[in-house]
Amino acid sequence: MATSDVPARPATASRRWSLLRSTEVGVLTVDASGKLAAVLFLVSGCVTALSTLLPSSPDLNHGMVVVIGVVAGIEGFVLAGLPWKRLPAWTCAAIVVPSAFVLIAVHNYNGGLDPYRYSIFYPVVFVWIGLTQRRWTSLAVSPLLTASYLAPLVLRYEPAWTLASTVMVVPVMVLIGEAIAWVAASVVSTKAELLRLAGTDALTGLDNRATFYQQLARAWEQEGSSPGRVAVFFVDLDGFKDVNDAYGHEAGDRLLVEVARRLRASARREDRVARLGGDEFAIMAPGVTDGPEAEVIARRLVEVLGSPLEVGGTSVVPSASVGFALAGGDCVDPDQLIRRSDLAMYQAKQSGGGRFSCYCQVRRAAGSGGPATTPDVPLRTS
Repeated sequence: MATSDVPARPATASRRWSLLRSTEVGVLTVDASGKLAAVLFLVSGCVTALSTLLPSSPDLNHGMVVVIGVVAGIEGFVLAGLPWKRLPAWTCAAIVVPSAFVLIAVHNYNGGLDPYRYSIFYPVVFVWIGLTQRRWTSLAVSPLLTASYLAPLVLRYEPAWTLASTVMVVPVMVLIGEAIAWVAASVVSTKAELLRLAGTDALTGLDNRATFYQQLARAWEQEGSSPGRVAVFFVDLDGFKDVNDAYGHEAGDRLLVEVARRLRASARREDRVARLGGDEFAIMAPGVTDGPEAEVIARRLVEVLGSPLEVGGTSVVPSASVGFALAGGDCVDPDQLIRRSDLAMYQAKQSGGGRFSCYCQVRRAAGSGGPATTPDVPLRTS
């Protein structure tokens, strides 16, 4: 089968694969949470130190407040330099929240009973918790908040009415954190749903072309510099246009949905099934290493899709052409693997349909120069 006889696929550059490989899902990662905490510590430290220049309570310890501001700024620089990407997710909150409450408590002890100064930094902490942590984290850390709020008051022998303010401050702070966490969770959930819809075929619920390419690129990368443990199967229905013409597009849609169901049912748990468009489907099968193993899968696909089904009140026996190719050898990128599977599928279709076709690399001796690689040729049509 000559390459020129097959409808060409749109040219795909390596840039497309690099874009897919760089796709990341997520809003505030551990790294972003750590960096945000660093900024908040730096800003809060500067505000704390500069606040000594403003009119304040007579018992304000100016020197200690400046020291606390400097310490907060230093911690901000330390947090900015930590390798958050290599640290477990729980370490961020474990470092940030206790240290923030300790600094706030020490600041409040040395700041005097100034109602404008005393609670100012607690909202900053709970805004950070709401943006970066799971829901109910604010409630979980409320004992730390209570301790850091009461400790300066108790140590300074403040009157009971100041202690009673805890009843108002703690619920308000928890409410701030949980409200922000709820909004953040809603945003993340909506984003995840939009990403899912963007990567899903609306009719069949299978992966669409973009998602299939992305998953194939990831599987290819997992194999490193010598990929060879993934196979791609292209499936194209034979005579699908005749079904549409005879029974209408609604019947054609029902046929596509049934084909998708059968493909999903016959696939292994680790396989990825996608509808590429129209009546064309694809399956990525990780771990398939040789032709005989892939032929078993291809034969099963042809048999499963060939079972009768009801369309428009009439029993119809569908037929499908299946082509597959294996990674490895001189297959240099996912594009080439897809192209080989596509060519194999067209070979099966040109051979009459209702069958599968496999491709392989064929080596032949090229004189005394040693082995050379020939163009891809069909291994077998069955």
